[in-house]
Amino acid sequence: MLIAIACLAALLVSVEFYLGFKNTTLNIPLLSEPAGVAKIMSISGDGRYQPSEEQNWYEAKVASDVFQGDAVYSGKSTDIEVEMKSGGQLALGEETLVIFDSIDGVTIPDLARGNIRLRISGELKISVSGEVSQISAGAGGESEVLLSVDSSSKGQIQVLSGRPKIKAPKQIAKFVEAGSKIEFKTKEFRRASVKQISLPKDVTPLPQRVPEKNIATAINSPEPEPTAPPEPVFENPMPTELQTLVSYTLTKSDLYESTKGPRLKPKKLLKVIESPGVLRWTGGNGTKTYIQVTSAEKNGTPDFEASWLSEVATGQDFLVPKWQARKNTWRVSMDGRNWSTPATVNVAVRLSVGREPTLFIENTEVRMPNAVTRMRLGDGSGRKMSGWIIEGGRDRSFKKSVSVWATEPNLIVPLKSLGAYFFRVRSVDEQGEISANSEIQTVLVLNEMPKPVPIKIVKKPPVEEAVREIATEETPIEKAPATSVSEASVPTDVRPFKKAGPWSVSLLGGIGAVVSGLQVESGLTPPVLQVLGLGAEYFDGRYDLKADYRSRIGVSGGSGSAPSVSRFSLNGGYWWNLGWRPFRVPIRVGLLLGYENYQNVESTEFTPFYEVAKSGFGLNFDVTERLQTGGTVLYGKWLNSNSLTQVDGYVAYSFLENLNLGIGYRVGLFEAGTPTSSPNGLPYREATGEAYSQLKFSF
Repeated sequence: MLIAIACLAALLVSVEFYLGFKNTTLNIPLLSEPAGVAKIMSISGDGRYQPSEEQNWYEAKVASDVFQGDAVYSGKSTDIEVEMKSGGQLALGEETLVIFDSIDGVTIPDLARGNIRLRISGELKISVSGEVSQISAGAGGESEVLLSVDSSSKGQIQVLSGRPKIKAPKQIAKFVEAGSKIEFKTKEFRRASVKQISLPKDVTPLPQRVPEKNIATAINSPEPEPTAPPEPVFENPMPTELQTLVSYTLTKSDLYESTKGPRLKPKKLLKVIESPGVLRWTGGNGTKTYIQVTSAEKNGTPDFEASWLSEVATGQDFLVPKWQARKNTWRVSMDGRNWSTPATVNVAVRLSVGREPTLFIENTEVRMPNAVTRMRLGDGSGRKMSGWIIEGGRDRSFKKSVSVWATEPNLIVPLKSLGAYFFRVRSVDEQGEISANSEIQTVLVLNEMPKPVPIKIVKKPPVEEAVREIATEETPIEKAPATSVSEASVPTDVRPFKKAGPWSVSLLGGIGAVVSGLQVESGLTPPVLQVLGLGAEYFDGRYDLKADYRSRIGVSGGSGSAPSVSRFSLNGGYWWNLGWRPFRVPIRVGLLLGYENYQNVESTEFTPFYEVAKSGFGLNFDVTERLQTGGTVLYGKWLNSNSLTQVDGYVAYSFLENLNLGIGYRVGLFEAGTPTSSPNGLPYREATGEAYSQLKFSF
């Protein structure tokens, strides 16, 4: 049985060998042709091809396979597109050399010279002069990057579109925004045949590449009959996208220029950015296309006679390395006379996204003469920073400020003058991209503390001698010299009084009187009322926002009567510190806006419901660090012509940094605008006066 099976197998192998020999092909796996790693998809211009382990260069052909160790070169004004079998498309710019070499056991393209535009939808490894980078499309689905190497062996990866994830040489993998770039140092060329590129003027025709181990198949294969190429049909070129975007992240050198020492000088508004953008079009003959780019006019009509870029390009796209920092318009033509419909390119100049610079000041109050403050700088993004730009000035608006470059996160800053200093900071990462400003921090420089004056000690005589002198009438009694107040010692632990934060709540209570128009007509005397209130306020020295609720508990009967009333007012304002200080008293002036709702709680004929919108001004005086006084004048009006005039004032004293006690008054005059807004259809007026005490808690 076994002998029969062996004979049958030998017979089948003999038949297969005979048929293969008859057709001059032997399908033996060990002798099969090695698979290509890439394919040339298109060539526009002068394309060269160098097989592995050869010195000659040949004319490159469309649809040719590229094998491990081969090299592809594009000449001047030439574009070549190569598709990797493992995924990804490479677009070789002019005078670009790519070697499909084996690095770490994997065949990947190695850019030895020039630039490559890489379009990727998955993940791909690529090398720049021996330095391997790994690029994936990221969350966007498809990304486009530009890889380049210059004559000084400096590599660069620029992101044209998408948000790819890039693992560059000696760097961690990270997502990179469009318009950003990564630079790194590359190695020397690793193949002696490409260290110096010398291409002959006469290119050798590319021979039929046949593996040595499969020569029999190529010899007996019939040659295909040549066919005439079809006549080319050219269409007028048109932009493929009616609108595109070029993103550019500002760097330190865009906004500042260095001066002597660490100080920086702000630059003027950026007009030109060095960020690559690709213009694409369809149609044309692929060898000569006229391009014009101009700045878009405000009225929507571009002026191409004032074009800032006029070029003649080949292929179907053109890389623009520099752009005008504004909206731009471009068009294309085959003959320079008949132009396409213009398309728009928006150039977005922005600060680095996702960055949160921080500035922490340890001591916000310092004293002369040795006034210094300690600063800690940081950035909440987690990226590695190359430094920080600190901006300081005496005005919160930073109109006259100084910018300083710092590479250390911990600083000691000397301050030379009395008063307030304002600081903010920007962070600069390793790529030089700059962030927005941090929150503003304030440092106050105070006068030095007075030095203690020692008390003069008078030596007293012994008790016996003193008694003897007193007993002697001829000897006058010597008195010890009086110690003046200026000679008294000053405790060294005396510190300036501090106040709590800008938030506060307050309680008030007091008495008030009401005189209404109805009471005047009836001859009733003004009733005395009980006033209770609750308030909340935010005041940081400039911005003021106050909510105030007051309840007026009325009385009735006797010689006068008044209803119970609830009043709610909301005031907001902005305050200025005046430079003029009479008797060294600081003065603040404020402009105020407000709203008041006045409602009768009881159902009587007095004091109807009304509301007004108020505006006015106020004055505040800081008599001492603890004692304050001031007041406001407000006038209100409403759509139904209700009107209100109101004057109030106060005197307050801060016992603790968060506890303030004061007394105040409020005088108001209200007049109903129409009979329908007054009780019983009669005209109504009301004058009120209040005196109250106020307890305020600040935090």
